[in-house]
Amino acid sequence: GESAKTTSKNQFLRTQATENIIRLTLESTTIAQKDESVIHFVDGATPDFDSDFDAYKRRNGDYISSLGRNSYINLSTYNVSQNIDFAINSISYIAECGKVVGIKVQDAAAGDYTLTFSDMETMNQGYYVYLIDNLLKKQFLVTNNYSYSFNISTDTSSFGNNRLQLRFDTES
Repeated sequence: GESAKTTSKNQFLRTQATENIIRLTLESTTIAQKDESVIHFVDGATPDFDSDFDAYKRRNGDYISSLGRNSYINLSTYNVSQNIDFAINSISYIAECGKVVGIKVQDAAAGDYTLTFSDMETMNQGYYVYLIDNLLKKQFLVTNNYSYSFNISTDTSSFGNNRLQLRFDTES
């Protein structure tokens, strides 16, 4: 009843910023589209879906049959299975050997794109982060606000789930 109501204004404030995250932002330099994905290192996370930590990727846009793809770009990451796409991918801290996370770019029209890495100031594990471009057979050291420019063509190896990867190492 009325006696159970309160007039006080309760506020819930986060007291500590989230640690050990990397935000990936894919942006088209040709059309006004962008998408984001987050990798989060957390104790107890597994490579599979963890309901406490992860969020599945839900694809943007509508399917356009004449294009054979959705109408809006989609960025996600994956671990072991290329069939489990994450918008938020929480993974465990790495041991001596490195860890690789796949980056999936879907529904991208041909054109120029940038992939930017931010929020890396939250990383406190001392990891070295490398972006691997399997199409160009190159790797790049990723630091906070690093931006990688690349081109997507009609060649299926220029997008999808095999071109880009992130590798995390404890040593350079």
